[in-house]
This record gives sequence, structure tokens and C-alpha cells, in this order.
Amino acid sequence: MARSIIQVGVGAMGRHWLEAILRSPHWELVALVDTNRETLRRVMDLYSLAGKNCFTDLEEALSKVEAEAVLDVTPPSFRKEVCLRAVSVGKHVLSEKPLADTLENAKIIVEAAEKANRLFMVSQNYRFQPAPRTIKKIISDREIGEIGYVTVSFHKGVKSPGTFRETMDYPLVVDMSIHHFDLMRFLLGKEPLTVQARSWKPSWSWFRGDPCVNCIFEFSGGFSIHYLGSWVARGFETSWNGEWRIEGSRQSLHWREEGVFLSTSPEEFQPVTLLSMPVVGLDFALEEFHSALTEERVPETAAKDNLKSLAMVYATLQSIESGKKISITED
Repeated sequence: MARSIIQVGVGAMGRHWLEAILRSPHWELVALVDTNRETLRRVMDLYSLAGKNCFTDLEEALSKVEAEAVLDVTPPSFRKEVCLRAVSVGKHVLSEKPLADTLENAKIIVEAAEKANRLFMVSQNYRFQPAPRTIKKIISDREIGEIGYVTVSFHKGVKSPGTFRETMDYPLVVDMSIHHFDLMRFLLGKEPLTVQARSWKPSWSWFRGDPCVNCIFEFSGGFSIHYLGSWVARGFETSWNGEWRIEGSRQSLHWREEGVFLSTSPEEFQPVTLLSMPVVGLDFALEEFHSALTEERVPETAAKDNLKSLAMVYATLQSIESGKKISITED
């Protein structure tokens, strides 16, 4: 049975979510909310949504439309306001990442959802693809042996004129790296202990803040992860997942583009057959959200667990600003 949902935010990412809801057999869109009336009008025309409930005010939508859940696709600075209001009137929430604009606000949201006994899930959709699910199984089955070290390299030339990203102090770390940090926890099944980080801004950067970062994470299990990321790459770009090398005592695992490879020597690279998934990405997130509600269980990327991934972001920022190695904790 389809469940009813209100989507808040219909900008660029919001349109991807809207398309996912419209094709989902599990969810019925009952209202759209965006503070920009012109954006709402364009989206209504583009997706032939004449007759749908559309509002520029969340409060009005919540008071006039019956819905079980709210999908929050607003910028992080609005997350606390939107999510607290939604859970206060009994709605379950699925939100875009990051969970909030500060770790403190994230904890406030999580506590409010728990107090209201409402399910709150954060969409870490980079997990919801065949390659990371396959890598997770390979590592869990100990096919590569004991992990010694991991490197992650990410390079994109991201241009989004007029958006909040171009004025952020640390656009890559705050808006993008959460995906890679969350993947580290997911793939390796371990938790980060410390981080030492440095950020910078190349002379040609079009961002106001620092779009590059270099981090070394120490993880439980005795290994380290070296993460190098840039949002102002001029030349060759990696995929959005980045390029990963996970070095084990038996084999080396490589993930680039959508391919996963195992190697035991410099000359040998054996491609891995990826696990089959009927749905991926945002579609998987919507399905997981629906299943968790129906089965009355905690979803895979529940907000409370996601605090641990978000803590990596804010520990990284603290290390950048202090120049020190920082212990990672969500407390």
C-alpha cells in the first residue's frame, strides 16, 4: 500500500527526488513545498502536476494536507526548522544529507524524533549502489584478509553559480565529503577514532571558501584512511564515488568508476561481478524508508547512526581550524 508524503524543497536536487517519488509504487506525493513560488510553478508545469497541493509555507501544508511523512530536500541551514516542525506534528521524516548544518543541531533533531517516536532516516544514497554493496560483502567475508590501509581520491570541477555551496567556508567537506565518510564506515564496518586534516583554496578556485581537503583518519582495527578531495579539478575527474584502494593482507581491492577489481600482483587485476539490485540510489532510499515503517524497524541509515558519519565532518573542520589531530565522537 502506498504511503503519503509531502516533499519540501523542489530545487535542483529536489527534482531528482520528485521523479523518484512519482515512479515509486510505495509513495504517493500529496503536496510540494518551496518558498519560491516561481520554482513551484515551473516544477508543476514540467511534471504535469496540475491539481496537486503546492505551498510556499510548510506550516500551511501540514495544516491542510494529510500525510504520513515529510521528505526534506532543503539546504542544511533549514533542516532543523523543517524537521522539528514535521516530527512535532507526528510525521516521519526522510531527509537529504547532511543531517544538519551543525552537529549540535543534528543531535537536537535526533532527540526530537526519538521523543516523538517518529522514524527519521537520512539518505546516504551512495551506499545504495551495486559496487559498495559488493565491496561490503567482500570485506565482510574476509576475502582480502586483514585491512592494512585505505586511500580515497576524489576530484571534480563542480560549478553551481548562485547556490549556497559557492559561499560556504568548506563546501567540499560539508556538502560532499559526508558521502565518502559514510562509505568508509559502511564498507569497512569500523568506526573512526581520529582525524588530522588540512584544507586550502587553489588560486583558480571559483569558491569563496576552501574546496580542497587532505585528511588522515585512524580507524578502529588499527588501519588508516588517506582521503584527498577537490571540487576544483581542471583536468581528469573521478566518478562521484571517488577512486578507492583497500589494501588487505591477501589481496588489494580497487574501486574506480563502477568497476571493482581484486589484485594480488602489479600485473593482475581481476574484475568482480557486482551484486544485482532491483533498485538503487534514491529509489532504494524511498524503498528502505517505506520498508522500515511497514516492518516497524530501524532503517539502515537512521539519523541516530548517521550522527557518527556527520561527526567525521565536524571533527575534520575542527582539525582544519586548529591544525591538530582531533578525536572523533558524536557526543
